[in-house]
Amino acid sequence: MNQRSPSFLSLPHLAKLNTPYLEGEVEKVLGQSENVGLLQDFLQTVEVDGRVSINIGLANLAEVLGSGVYQNMFELQYSETEIEQRYNSRERYFPKLMAFLRMFPEVRSGKYGLLNLGNMGSPWPGFGSGTLCIVLKKSTVHSWDQQELVACLKKYSLAYFEEDSLEPGKEFYSDLAIHEYLPHLALIKHFPEVKAKENSWPNMVANVGKFIEIIILGMIATSSFEEIRCKAGFWDDLDSLEANGSTVPAPNDILLVSQWQNLKQQCERMKIPLVKYS
Repeated sequence: MNQRSPSFLSLPHLAKLNTPYLEGEVEKVLGQSENVGLLQDFLQTVEVDGRVSINIGLANLAEVLGSGVYQNMFELQYSETEIEQRYNSRERYFPKLMAFLRMFPEVRSGKYGLLNLGNMGSPWPGFGSGTLCIVLKKSTVHSWDQQELVACLKKYSLAYFEEDSLEPGKEFYSDLAIHEYLPHLALIKHFPEVKAKENSWPNMVANVGKFIEIIILGMIATSSFEEIRCKAGFWDDLDSLEANGSTVPAPNDILLVSQWQNLKQQCERMKIPLVKYS
């Protein structure tokens, strides 16, 4: 799908309409490859092991567990000025966000995750620097997909918009997929890199500069959490602070220990596995 569709179509519905294109592209990739078996293994790995993960900082995660729901900045009633400051902190993304929302108003309720094959997701500084990530239950994401509440993109959605443009580039429409066709999208994006076996694939599909974005329009309750992963070094640092403290602890250290203790207690109470990731 290479041309703009009527604006009344939702983003997930446009993604669904792109399914025949994705099927055709995967057929071409497999038909032209000398490593069909390896590419089919990759497709199956994404299908079976692929999850949606959301990177998050410790303070924000504490708020999510306390409220029982993960919300975006609009749902948390951030002011427009606060949202603009956050989106423009590294690059001028706020005008692109406004253009995106004008085209797809439903994205105002969107929460952003990425395809995860078993690592810590993206170490992007604005989302906890890769110290913590929420992994969503596959069955719940499938249910949202059936309700047309999920859209996947080959890269960061706002990267499709040129500076001050009102519409994304034409490749935006061919880079869309529903969650069911996430393996197809991943193969189309990564087939030139799929040269080694599975141990290299998690970092190939999710790292600081490269990921497949997944936009979820449904409500993300904590009951949809499969597990919470914590980077081993961060875990050890927090355990050390908790166990040893200091003669005159810094206020920030006291806060970190409190949030860490709360995270462990909330995970135990809600029966959400808290996993130390090495």
